[in-house]
Amino acid sequence: MVARTTAIIGQGYVGLPLTLLASRKGHRVIGIDSDANKVRKLGMRQMPFEDSELEPQLSSAETVHFTTDYAALREANDIIICVPTPVRKDTTPDLSPVESAARSVAKYLDPDQLVVLESTVNPGVTEGIVGKIIEQETGMRHGKHYHLAHCPERINPGDTKWPAEKISRVAGASDEMGLERTLGLYESLLDIGTHFVDGKEYAVNVHPMGSIEEAELVKMLEKTMSDLVIAGVSQVAPLCNKRGIDLYRVIQGMETKHFSFFRKYPRPGTGVGGHCIPVDPWYLIHQGDQEGVPMDLYRAARRVNDGMPAYTASLVMDGLNEIERSLRKSVVTVLGLSYKENVDDVRDTPAFPLIDHLHRKGALVRAYDPHVSISKVPHEYQDKLAPTLSEAISNSHSVVVATAHNEFREQLSGRYLAEHNVRVAVDGRNCLSSKECAEYNIIFKAVGRVPQDQEVRYVDLMRRYALRGNNGQH
Repeated sequence: MVARTTAIIGQGYVGLPLTLLASRKGHRVIGIDSDANKVRKLGMRQMPFEDSELEPQLSSAETVHFTTDYAALREANDIIICVPTPVRKDTTPDLSPVESAARSVAKYLDPDQLVVLESTVNPGVTEGIVGKIIEQETGMRHGKHYHLAHCPERINPGDTKWPAEKISRVAGASDEMGLERTLGLYESLLDIGTHFVDGKEYAVNVHPMGSIEEAELVKMLEKTMSDLVIAGVSQVAPLCNKRGIDLYRVIQGMETKHFSFFRKYPRPGTGVGGHCIPVDPWYLIHQGDQEGVPMDLYRAARRVNDGMPAYTASLVMDGLNEIERSLRKSVVTVLGLSYKENVDDVRDTPAFPLIDHLHRKGALVRAYDPHVSISKVPHEYQDKLAPTLSEAISNSHSVVVATAHNEFREQLSGRYLAEHNVRVAVDGRNCLSSKECAEYNIIFKAVGRVPQDQEVRYVDLMRRYALRGNNGQH
């Protein structure tokens, strides 16, 4: 049997895992990227970003050829586009990477090839931009001369419980044959069947959608709704802090209602980041503006979540006031630059806006992240980087945990902070013990959590009820 040849355009956080998965599943893979330096590193089997799971896969990927030459597309049965879809500074969608990829595909597209867009886009982009560019450049129409489909990416970097082959996918196509081919392509990539996570069983399959636009909206709405729910808990966090209510325990209580719409709620923090949640809603919001359908709720959610770095900075100020210091000329260390724990991805991270807020108020800011290399940090923040955790926090008036890296959970005890003369600890990711901070006379502030003196009186009662199996149901 001749191996299927699949070309994947874009070798970043989405495209590279897909490339290596296709290789493991027996495909001959052409990995294309316009970044010559990245392609050179990949050719030498060097990872362009940190990922301990992918690194050995790259080393053993014998059926992958990395190149910058789009002419290699002619060798492929299927072409998958995995390029970024960011927003500009004014939050308007930037589809130039998709447009550029479509023009490159058009130069070498042969009849009957399948073109799949995985990049996250709002309804209408796959056919209205990718399909239109290909038709303008070649005269070929999707559904007649070639097949066009959308299968939105669902990668979750750093999540070992949900590897790419275990994540169900959805797909829509321009015609019936194109849909059959798309379903077959992704079924060849997934471990179709069931997947067990934390004792629960989940189906792994490829779900056909009624149209390309339905498939486009699936991912858009997934992330927009995530943003909305996170905003719901973020909005109430300042109120909880003012009234001494522990929002984390409130959420635990909410989760005892097992027939609720939500089985698990997000926790409040310093803000949201990454390539999806802070970006995707803007595509829907601006499409709504263009088509006369206001998306006021989604816009409000973006405003709330984008405001969390400023709120976190205000907690630093409050803590410093308790030791009779102003933020101006105080040394503040921000711990964690990546948008999520245990990865090196700083795209749209809330850590940089947090640093900006502190800097504008006159703080002397340091930063440290054990996973993020200096090459991934924007130039304007590089002079704030400390080489080690110890050097980062030593003699800091305040530290702020902005990312829940394992290293911070394991090392940042109250004693460790006190040994480095830290006076104020602000926990944006539920990593620190308020009790330990109190034991060492460290002022403790947190997003949605109460300090030790309000917390301790509940602990014994909670433990007793937990031992009796009382889950709060009535």
